[in-house]
Amino acid sequence: MNCVIVCLMEQMSRVERKKQAARTRILAAAEELFLREDGYAKTTIHEIAERADVSTGAVYMHFAGKPDVMAVLLNQIMTAYSRDFSGITEEGTSGFHRVGTFIDCFFQTISQPRFLTYLHTIERLDPGEINPELAAALKEKGMKFHSILREAIAAGQADGSIKKLGTPELMAFILLHVIRSFIRDITTHNSLSEPLGHFPQFSGEMALRLFKEMLLASIGGKTESD
Repeated sequence: MNCVIVCLMEQMSRVERKKQAARTRILAAAEELFLREDGYAKTTIHEIAERADVSTGAVYMHFAGKPDVMAVLLNQIMTAYSRDFSGITEEGTSGFHRVGTFIDCFFQTISQPRFLTYLHTIERLDPGEINPELAAALKEKGMKFHSILREAIAAGQADGSIKKLGTPELMAFILLHVIRSFIRDITTHNSLSEPLGHFPQFSGEMALRLFKEMLLASIGGKTESD
């Protein structure tokens, strides 16, 4: 009897490993196809299945459709890069320094070509197109970024290294929105290493560095009213 149970458990384990391997291949295949020019719009579930060497039904067994595949890919990247933010909350540095470190990490994360491709695509989808659990996971990670920046700003306002221009929550919201909008604008048609369209003497990387300095200059130190 015990032998039968062990055999059944081993069989179930093999089936689960095969399912996981198929899911991994599906995501890898989708990523290759999505990163082509206009890749998401051009890609079909059938193409993903062919490249992953699975049936179309197997793709639908794991994902409801392309939006869910894209959401999982974005969630994986956000999970991987969120580890870079772990040291920002450490004690012993000013809030101003922590905000600068956050901006560096956020630039590094959001400037990844894959991240931008997925983020831009997800933002163009209707909310109902993505599985609610996946949508909630993405929102939770976005709120985590906001929370880390909010805490850094609050620390800076407390130690006097950041102006009290508004509540930490509102300042964090505005900074994140401005950063994302700026990066979206300069990476729509260029990579960060390429010259900017109307300013060939500047690269996107140079613009980001100056942008960071301008952001920090705008929030650093106490206002006269303080």
